[in-house]
Amino acid sequence: MVLSIVLDILLYAYKKTITFTYNSLLDAIFFKPFFLIMNFFKPTVIWLANRLQWILIVTGLAELIKLFLTVTGLDNLFQWFLIVLIQLLQGFLTSNNSKHYPQNHFKILLVGKTGAGKSTIINAITNYFRNGSLDNIKVAIQTNWLKVTEEDFPVNSEASQTPFCFNYDFTDPDNSENQYTFIDTPGLSDTLSDEQDDLNMQKIIQSAISQQHLSAIVFVADGTEARLNNAFKRLLSSLPDNLVNENLLLVLTKTTKSKFQNEVAEPKQIFCIDNRVFCSNPSVWHDDKKERRYLEISWIDSNEEIKQLLGVISKLKPVSTRDFYKMRIIIEEIKMNLQKIYLAREKFFSTKERNKMDELQPTFKTTDKENTVKSKINTDYRNIFCITCDKVCHENCKGLICDCFSFWSSTCNICRCDLSSHCKPKYKIVEQTKKISQSDRDLEAEEFLHNEKASFDELDVLKAHRRNIMNLCNQMKSICSRCDFTKELSKTVDQLKELPNHIENFVVKEEVNKEIEFVLNILKTFESKSIQNF
Repeated sequence: MVLSIVLDILLYAYKKTITFTYNSLLDAIFFKPFFLIMNFFKPTVIWLANRLQWILIVTGLAELIKLFLTVTGLDNLFQWFLIVLIQLLQGFLTSNNSKHYPQNHFKILLVGKTGAGKSTIINAITNYFRNGSLDNIKVAIQTNWLKVTEEDFPVNSEASQTPFCFNYDFTDPDNSENQYTFIDTPGLSDTLSDEQDDLNMQKIIQSAISQQHLSAIVFVADGTEARLNNAFKRLLSSLPDNLVNENLLLVLTKTTKSKFQNEVAEPKQIFCIDNRVFCSNPSVWHDDKKERRYLEISWIDSNEEIKQLLGVISKLKPVSTRDFYKMRIIIEEIKMNLQKIYLAREKFFSTKERNKMDELQPTFKTTDKENTVKSKINTDYRNIFCITCDKVCHENCKGLICDCFSFWSSTCNICRCDLSSHCKPKYKIVEQTKKISQSDRDLEAEEFLHNEKASFDELDVLKAHRRNIMNLCNQMKSICSRCDFTKELSKTVDQLKELPNHIENFVVKEEVNKEIEFVLNILKTFESKSIQNF
């Protein structure tokens, strides 16, 4: 988990800020020996990292360390160290051609609804690779009746559902050159409005990005359910087409093959793994010959299905996970364009308020009135901007170590709004106070005409943003035809609908209404296409 977060940050840093090259002398003297050692101790490093992470979270030491770094002023030094580490890792990764993946290392992403049986699948796979038996059961994830026996795996045994993404590495017993990494992910619920589900989806996507490539995505489904549930629909709407079309496999638990297979985007192949040993009490079947015989058959059938599953995976061509990252970038760009359209209301609103003021204030009054106007100022850096609060939560956000967001939370630490309400534009909003003299009518008339012209200029800008949104939506659909990003953009869209209410000029108001309707229809069109694809 720790390594996946570092690699996710690495991808962002490489895309936005960091370009790192090292010369041949340093390569020969330091980098190659360093990474050879890292590769040799990789299993140990991953095990220690996961153990350390669990201890930090459970004991609360993570927050104490963060507080200590802030109070002592060492947070900047630690940030610098992390950037250097990212540069080293990036140099190592970019030294290899990303299109040529290790042929004998297969990475499989396990996804499914909460309670579908992903943990049971992991335990069954563990016994297949490590020669387990009914008399010598290998347990990677704790069950109601079985405690963990494999201590080299991540600490994922205290909770009934997986809270994070964990990697399980195995070596093929029939061919030691074949390495398999199964990524166990948090379970998805069947509730469309579940905020925790959104957070779990982000963890799955981040884990996929950090892997660089995937050999297969395995849907683990409860075979007793006849139809595709909302959890799978949401997951499919977040997966690139190249993975769904070429590397999608379905594993059914608790049943044999059923109608469910027709509901999951035509997977390459369907497997039934129903090892009931992990759902049974050993004290019941241990001395019961009939029950034991029944579980032995289940054990043998499970191993045969796993062998077939691995055979299919080994023949699939690995697919880059770069499209996951592209999808996140496109959604951020769409969100920023919608936000820029919404920010146009400041010009329209200031004109409308000024007209109202003219009607209410007598012409002979000579007092000055102060108006507070929000204006947009472009910056060279990115800021965390909250659409709901209409303010910058974190200026010049580095995205590495900051207080605005936490990987473990689905809300902003500053304003407490959820993730979908935020974007990362290169501008900030500044409030300026202006004094307007009520006696200077000529000056006000001149300013009114200026603002009328500004309204039409803003209309042209709005049209440009609308064209950008259409292009970005088309780009998104070329990557993921099932993509439905309307939920993530819902708050911005709701605010966008209110924009015409701030416009006084009838002609401008009509034009703005048309443009906003155009944008909303674009999003609705993609939403309807997403539904049709299921």
